Amino acid sequence: MMQLSKDSGEIEILTDYENRKTVRLKELIPDWWGLDKKFSNISVGGKI
Repeated sequence: MMQLSKDSGEIEILTDYENRKTVRLKELIPDWWGLDKKFSNISVGGKI
């Protein structure tokens, strides 16, 4: 997997091949994608 960015939550992961079911990465780890206020002011490159 590539280095993660703020848009990486949209990556789809195949969870059930037979039924072709996918889940987005942000659904697996919802609090990690900067949806919380403490991460809202961090820009790309880690500078505030």
